[in-house]
Amino acid sequence: MIKVFKNKILFIYLILVFISFSALNYAVKEYFKYENIRNKVKTSEIYVKNILILLSKEKNPEHLLDEISKEYSSKFSVRLTFTDSSGKVLADSDIEEKKIKNTENHLHRPEIKEASEKNFGFSIRHSRTLNKEMFYYAQKISLNGKTFLIRTAIPMEELNKELRFEYRRIYFYFILIVILSSGAGFLIIKKAFHPLEKIIYASKKYASGDFSHRIEPESSGEMKKLSQTLNYMAENLEKQINELIIKNKQLSSIFAGIIEGVVLMDKNLRIKKANAAFENIFGFSEGKHINETVKSAEALDTLEISLKEKKKIEKDFFYREKNKHFKISAIPIDSSSETAVLAVIYDIDEEKKLDSLKKEFIANFSHEIKTPITIIKANIETILSDSKMSKEDLNSFLISINKNSQRIENISKDIITLNFLESDRIKLNKEKINVSDYINEIKETFKTSMTSLKINFIKEIPENLEILADKDILDKALYNLFDNAVKFNMEKGFIKIICAKDDEKIKIIFENSGIPIPKESLERIFERFYTADKSRSRLKGGTGLGLSIVKHAVELHGGKVYAESFQNFNRFTITIPS
Repeated sequence: MIKVFKNKILFIYLILVFISFSALNYAVKEYFKYENIRNKVKTSEIYVKNILILLSKEKNPEHLLDEISKEYSSKFSVRLTFTDSSGKVLADSDIEEKKIKNTENHLHRPEIKEASEKNFGFSIRHSRTLNKEMFYYAQKISLNGKTFLIRTAIPMEELNKELRFEYRRIYFYFILIVILSSGAGFLIIKKAFHPLEKIIYASKKYASGDFSHRIEPESSGEMKKLSQTLNYMAENLEKQINELIIKNKQLSSIFAGIIEGVVLMDKNLRIKKANAAFENIFGFSEGKHINETVKSAEALDTLEISLKEKKKIEKDFFYREKNKHFKISAIPIDSSSETAVLAVIYDIDEEKKLDSLKKEFIANFSHEIKTPITIIKANIETILSDSKMSKEDLNSFLISINKNSQRIENISKDIITLNFLESDRIKLNKEKINVSDYINEIKETFKTSMTSLKINFIKEIPENLEILADKDILDKALYNLFDNAVKFNMEKGFIKIICAKDDEKIKIIFENSGIPIPKESLERIFERFYTADKSRSRLKGGTGLGLSIVKHAVELHGGKVYAESFQNFNRFTITIPS
């Protein structure tokens, strides 16, 4: 663009130079032409003056006119003509004397007419007599009381020859001046436009996003100020853009790191951008309608209402494709922005499950407590209503009250233990424990029960195997497993405990004979108050919380526990980092 503009300026400049020097050339040519004619006039005046001096010496000059005209013509290469005041030709250097009488009267010739009126006159015109262009000069003179007109005529060819020589010189200088002026103009324009070209180059760099380029300032003038201003602007823009890039990267990192699904949409609910969490859950296709990605009528309604009412709307919805519960929070954005609505989608499936578990726990707890309380209350009412009750009956009722009170106490203890294990404030006091000795210690607690049932105890534990654990908390896991292994065993059954180190983990396996756990119960058996056989569990004094305590105690150590069921026995496996 600048090149075209520069060429236009140069073209206009050259046209102006050409017109100016053409006008000057014309003026100079006219000046030389005028000067040449003036010189001819002066020369003719000298001729006339000399002739006048010569004729004034004669008494009868009329007889010498023809002779003088031819002599002067021959000597000075000019045509000389004498006429009287009436314009009659008396002598002519180019006409024979005998033919003079036949010569046309010259009174109406421009130069003769002007000389008659003003004493002298001249003209440039075509001579019919000589058939060529001539310069004529005429002057009125008086001799012996008579008036004559002397006319000199010089061919314009000679005058033009002299002028052509001058014109050639003028043309040479004209062309030379035009060339020099053009060159000078080109250099001046180039120099004038050079700072502008640098500024335009810099502007293109800035437009492409490269603000590191700096303009070399001119030594002085307005361009220097402009260059400095642009450099200052570029420096500030570069600084601001770098800050924006850093902030954008930070925001992108935050955006990508948000665990909730975040999606930006336009006013037509077409996806503009989404974070990784959203993409992992729902997939992501930029430009697609949100309903093609999140196929939920509740979610779509929430977004549409938020856009319509221009306020934040939150709603829970169930996403059937993932079989999970989510919460959508729709936040409208100023309509002047390209993005019209922001949606944050929370995975509340665990929250819903916890709510469900809480409700189930309360219901189970109420149910588990209600039964022994009802029995205790009924027994007490019976005792109070019968003052004559036999000692045997009273003792039976008191045993029942004691048994159900113990059940309530066990449930309460287990709930307290569970709450303790779930507490965020709990800290593990780990110590090295010899596994073999530890299992022997636990076995001693259940020795009487095992002996009465004639249970065979098998232990496969390396003598030097140690585990790093909090003994008090690990007790709650292993004692419950041992308790279950004894309670739900059969007469002349077995309990087998196998311990081994596997990579960086200690594996403790409890196997006991007895009724196998149903396959459908294996996944839920560690839930609170869940029992595979409720009537049998109550009969054995179980609370339904033991295995839940086992799970929490093991997980506090960074381990895992799982159950397996076989035809004649059950297996519980604990893995804890060594």
